Amino acid sequence: MLAVDLIQVLSQAVFVVVFALTVARAIRHPRRATILIALLFGSAAVNVAAAWVFGALGMSQPDGLSQVSSALALSIPYLLLLLVHEFAGVPWPMRRAAELALAVGIIGRFVTGTPPPVQLTLFLLAYFFVVTLYVAIAFAREARASVGSTTRQMGAVAIGCGCLTIAIVIAGLRAAFPALVPALTVFGGPFGLAFALAFWMGFATPGWLLRAWREPEFRHFVEQADALTAESDLPTLIRGIQAAAAQALGMPGVFVGVWNEREHVLEYATTRLAASDIAALGPGLSFTGQMLRTPPGVLVGGRCFVAQRPLYIENVEAFDPDHAGLYRTMGVEVAIAAPMTVEDERFGVLGVHTARRRLFAEDSLARLEILARHAAVMLRSRRLVEQAVTVRAEAVVVRQKEEFLASTTHDLKTPLTVIKVLAGNLRRMAAKEKPIVKEALVGQVQEVEAAADRMAALINEMLDMWRLEMTSSLELSPTSADLAQLVRTVAQHHDGTTSIHRIKVEAPQSVVGEWDAPRITRVVDNLVSNAVKFSPDGGEILIAVRLESTTDGERAMLSVEDPGLGIPAADLDRIFIRFARGSNAAQRGIAGTGIGLAYVRAIVNAHGGQVSVSSTENQGAIFTVSLPTRVHSTESNETSPTREALGDTAS
Repeated sequence: MLAVDLIQVLSQAVFVVVFALTVARAIRHPRRATILIALLFGSAAVNVAAAWVFGALGMSQPDGLSQVSSALALSIPYLLLLLVHEFAGVPWPMRRAAELALAVGIIGRFVTGTPPPVQLTLFLLAYFFVVTLYVAIAFAREARASVGSTTRQMGAVAIGCGCLTIAIVIAGLRAAFPALVPALTVFGGPFGLAFALAFWMGFATPGWLLRAWREPEFRHFVEQADALTAESDLPTLIRGIQAAAAQALGMPGVFVGVWNEREHVLEYATTRLAASDIAALGPGLSFTGQMLRTPPGVLVGGRCFVAQRPLYIENVEAFDPDHAGLYRTMGVEVAIAAPMTVEDERFGVLGVHTARRRLFAEDSLARLEILARHAAVMLRSRRLVEQAVTVRAEAVVVRQKEEFLASTTHDLKTPLTVIKVLAGNLRRMAAKEKPIVKEALVGQVQEVEAAADRMAALINEMLDMWRLEMTSSLELSPTSADLAQLVRTVAQHHDGTTSIHRIKVEAPQSVVGEWDAPRITRVVDNLVSNAVKFSPDGGEILIAVRLESTTDGERAMLSVEDPGLGIPAADLDRIFIRFARGSNAAQRGIAGTGIGLAYVRAIVNAHGGQVSVSSTENQGAIFTVSLPTRVHSTESNETSPTREALGDTAS
C-alpha cells in the first residue's frame, strides 16, 4: 500500500471511529450541539462506509447512491456553519445564503447525474470554499475570545477547518487540471488526515487529552484559591475565585455568590450593573458598592444554594421569569451552578453563564462541582483563619486592658500619695500649739485640691472609656468655652514639666464655642503629652488654634506639631484604635497604653468633629482637630458610632 493510500485510509478510519463516539455522546446528552457534531461526522462516515463496501466488492456506486453521498458531503460545510452558530452566532443572511447554495447543489447533483457539469462543480467548490473559510475564521475568533481548554478546542476546530479549506482548493485544482492529479493527491492526503484529526480533538476531544489540557488549569485554580485564603476584601476575594475558575473551566462567564450568614443574603461582586438598574430588573435584589445582594432562592445561584444540588439551565428566562430583565441585561441565556458546601457548612454557590448554549460540554457540570467543593474548602480555611485572628485579637485586648488598668492604677496612686502626705502635714500642723500660718495652710489645701482634681480626672477618663467600651455614648455637658485659653493653660502646665522642649502657642485672643470644656481640655492635654513624650530629643512643639468658616458653619481648628519620632506609614491607619501604638515607639522603649488617641477621637467625634494625623517617620507628626463651634444636642451623639470612634481591635 502506498503512503498516500495509507493516509487516506487513516483519515477515513478517524471519521468512522469518531462518528461512533459522537453518536454515543449524543445519545447520552441529546443537545443540539452534540447532535450536530454526530451528524457532521456521520456525513463523512457514511461516505467512507459506502466507499469501503463498494471498493471491497469491486463495484462502482450506483448513480442514486453517488448522488446521496454527494448530498451528504455537501452538508458538511452547512453543519459546520450551524455549529459556529451554536458556539458564536452567525448572521442570518449568511445562514440563508448557505442554505440556498446547499439546496441548489443537492438539486443540481440529482438533476444532472454523474459526472456533474463543470459549471456545477465550480459552484459546489466555491460553496465549500467560502463556507469553510468563514467557519475557520469564526472558530479562530472564538478561540481568541475563550480561555483555558476551550481555547485549545476551538483552536483545533479552526485548524481543522483551515485544512479542509486547503483540501477543497486541492480538489478544485484536481478537477480543473487533471494532469496534476498525482502531485495534488500527494498534497491532498495529509490535509485530509489533518482536518480529520483536528475535528476529533476539537469536537470530540478524547478524555486523556482533555485531562492533559486541564491539569495545569486545575493546578492554577488550587494555587490561586490557596493564595486568596488570606484576602480580607470580599469583592477582591470573589473576583479572584471567578478568574481562577474561568481559567480552569475554559469559560469566561463565571459567577460566585458568597453566603453572608449574619445578614442572610448571597453576595456577588459585579461591576456590570449600577444601583439605579437594580429596581427595574426584578424583585429581591439590592446593590451596595460593587456587591449585588440577593436573598436565598433568588436567581439561578440562589435556587442552587437553597436546593444544595447542581443545576443545568438552558433557558434562564423561562426558569426564572421574574428576573428575565436582569438576564437580558447581562446577556445570559444558559447557566450551570453548583453549591459551595463542605459537610453541613454552606459557603455559597459557584456557577457559569453564557449568552449561548455552546460552551457546556457534558462534563462541565462535573468539573464545576469539583471546583465548587475546593472553593468551599478554601472559604472554610479563610473563616477558620479569621476566627483564629479574632481569638488572638481578643486575647491581646484583654492583656492590653489589664496593662491599661495597671497603668491607670499606678497613675491614681501618685495624687493619692500627695493627698495622704498633705493630709498628714495638715494634721501635724493642727496638733502643734504654734499658730497656723495662713499662707502655708492655703498652699497645702490648694495642693490637696489639685491632687483630688487629678484623681477625679483620671476616674472620669476611666468611666468614659468604660462607657464607650460598653457602646454607650458620651454624655456631653457643653457650655461656652474659650479654646484658645484652654490651650494656653495646657501649654503652660507642660512647659513647666520639661526643660528640653519649647512649647509655642499661636492663637487669637479667644476662640469661643460651646463644648464640654473638661473633655476638650483632656484632648489638648493628650495631644501635647504625646508631642512631648514622642520627641525624646526635645525641640519646639507648636500648638496652633484658628477659626474657619465652612458651608456647615464656623469650625475651630486645633493642630499640634512636634519634631519627634513620627509615625511609620504602616501604622497611620490604626493609630486611633484602642491600645494601638506606633511600632517605633515600642522599639524605642517609650511607655504607654495606646489608649490616649482612641480617647481623643471618641471625644472629638462626640462633639461632631474630626481628628486626623499626617506624619513621616523620623520627621515628626501633626495632629489636627476640627470642631464645630456649637454642639447641637447630646441626643445627636447617641447615634454616633462609638465602636468606630474608639476603633475595634477585633475587627
